[in-house]
Amino acid sequence: MASKYILNDGSIRWMADVTTYYNGSIIRKRKKGFPTKRSAKKWEAKTYSAYMEGNPQTEFPKPKEKHKKIRDAWKEYLNYKELNNLKYSTIIGYRSIYRNHFDPVFKNKDIDGLNKSCLKIIEKILRRDISTKTQTNILNLLKSFFKYLKKMNYYKGNIPNFPTIKRDLPDFRYFDSGQVTDLQRTLKKLDKNFYLMFALAVKTGLRRGELFGLRWKDIDFAKSILHVRKNFVKGRITNPKSRKSRTVPLHESTISLLKSFKHNRNYIFSKEDGSILSVSRGDKILRKACENANLKPCGWHVLRHTFASELASSGVPIAVIKELLGHNDIATTMKYAHLSPESQRSAICQLEKYNSL
Repeated sequence: MASKYILNDGSIRWMADVTTYYNGSIIRKRKKGFPTKRSAKKWEAKTYSAYMEGNPQTEFPKPKEKHKKIRDAWKEYLNYKELNNLKYSTIIGYRSIYRNHFDPVFKNKDIDGLNKSCLKIIEKILRRDISTKTQTNILNLLKSFFKYLKKMNYYKGNIPNFPTIKRDLPDFRYFDSGQVTDLQRTLKKLDKNFYLMFALAVKTGLRRGELFGLRWKDIDFAKSILHVRKNFVKGRITNPKSRKSRTVPLHESTISLLKSFKHNRNYIFSKEDGSILSVSRGDKILRKACENANLKPCGWHVLRHTFASELASSGVPIAVIKELLGHNDIATTMKYAHLSPESQRSAICQLEKYNSL
């Protein structure tokens, strides 16, 4: 803001004063000696515009570059992702990856020299005895972090070459009908709430968080359908993983089972005070049921695989299974395609019309 002052001879002069934010720093520039307020304001406007366009005049001091710490940049990166509506569960996963794989190498170093630390992380990840999917997820996050640092002009060097990892063929576990029956029988004795959750898991294919986030108003008893609208992750209710709700038909036996458990609380799987049941207890109960049924312990996602595998084995089209599971990409659902031998045989039989060949 321009201000006037008086010289010793009594004449009036004006001083220009510009304060702005440039390249990560607050910049203030003053200049005296302007004969009129108009000339001082003109200088201020020109100076401000130069900084806004990223091209300050050479007569002005350039801000000193600060040596930013990697941990500070990582916090900024996560905030940036959250502002861009990245799912809460994904943010939790990113924090875990940083804590377990990045921070032991980066520590609290300056961003300068980041390249060498990055190459060390890549080497460690490639040597780890983990799935190729996990390796890919970790390296993709590291690459995304680098791109953010370049975008924000924190990192001046080149982005390292990230290896392309050949993905393993999908390997998943599921239960047959006899194993499902054994587990249901065991769970009914251990905990009736999680017995109901197990039944819904194998009959609807819902994810664990979707089951815990299920409310009675999500069940349409008249139309025998279930609406997947919420997901319970790390103590927080969020949207489903696919960011959109979906509808799953319910069998009459499932409707009857739900009616037998009906209560007046909001969430189906809740305590007497209305709070959602313990996720860790649910995991523990399922492992205990597997042990009692002489089966290898499993997580709730195996029940989702069981649902999809049964549909595929019964000849249900992959596109239909995709919608029921809430997958964004049909490629994710295709891992169940090989379980439909009858569909494959039916396809080959279509070639019989060429029997004259």
